Amino acid sequence: GPGASNRLKANRIYSNNGAGVALVSGSIHGLLVVRNLLYRNGGNGLTVAVGTTNYFLGNDLYANAKGIVVGSGAGSSNLFYNNVVLSNVGAGISNAASGTTWRFNDVFGNSVNYAGTVALAVSNNNSFGNPAFSNAAAGNFGLSASSVAIDAGTTNGLTRFDAVAVQSTARDM
Repeated sequence: GPGASNRLKANRIYSNNGAGVALVSGSIHGLLVVRNLLYRNGGNGLTVAVGTTNYFLGNDLYANAKGIVVGSGAGSSNLFYNNVVLSNVGAGISNAASGTTWRFNDVFGNSVNYAGTVALAVSNNNSFGNPAFSNAAAGNFGLSASSVAIDAGTTNGLTRFDAVAVQSTARDM
């Protein structure tokens, strides 16, 4: 699981001219990026250009230039679980790296939902339905009763440390 000292957790990062979160240099390994709201950024909500075996869990990415961009320089074994990627101007998810795992994510309403070598199969429990945030335009990312993301996430396949980070068994995305 991710190193206990490497966490980016429960932040609201919005309205920046550039990216919300960008991993672009250095040797990044075992980083846990969990339960962050990344929205209305002029650049990508999340850029992963380097690093291996990092964990991106339960993040909401809304109305950025692009949602999640994983570059070819990113190492293998990066895991993306339980993320909601909605209404980004460009691709919701763009992946150029090999060995990236995408499971239990909801990708909906982006100009292009995914591009590159993304394996977002329904068999990996990814969904492509409206997460129905309460009022994302006003910054309220709670899920309304009609959301496809309610009880659609997982802790299955994650280490105990990861499971504690997302805090339930059948969790909301």
